[in-house]
Amino acid sequence: MMILGLITTDVDNPFPYQAVPVGLRPTRIDTTIDNGRLARTEFDYETFTYNYHPWDHYNSGPAPVQTYTTSRGNVTQIREYDYGSPGSGAPGPLLRRTDNAYLHNSNGNYLTYNIVNKVLSQTVYDGVGNQVAQRQYEYDGTFANWHLERASTRLHELLDQLPISLATLPG
Repeated sequence: MMILGLITTDVDNPFPYQAVPVGLRPTRIDTTIDNGRLARTEFDYETFTYNYHPWDHYNSGPAPVQTYTTSRGNVTQIREYDYGSPGSGAPGPLLRRTDNAYLHNSNGNYLTYNIVNKVLSQTVYDGVGNQVAQRQYEYDGTFANWHLERASTRLHELLDQLPISLATLPG
């Protein structure tokens, strides 16, 4: 989409003349600049399968179990492509890939309580797959407790280096 030569972004909608279904997530965003060059960002989402046990009101009994696959909306991977050649309608080469891992996948206690949106780690790769960055997150005090223990130990080390004892100070 071009508007007065400005950069615009199109999000593909497979339902252009209908209401968008609940839970639909963008899987691709294309950005076109005024010379026709196209850049693309693609998204993958975590999915899971569940069984639905409907009740048949006409026969007053259970209906056949139905299995569905859906998403919590957690982005598991982002791929970012450079601008392609002018007028080609295609994006350029892959610039960066970002992988996200979520806490509930490594600790079932969070899944039990439906805490399913906490990123545990985020790893960034360049266009050829070399890791260039990684960020890790800690929850429920693990990281904070380690820092408090380390700070307490360091404080004791510094106090031991003082030339006088705190007990000898006038009080």
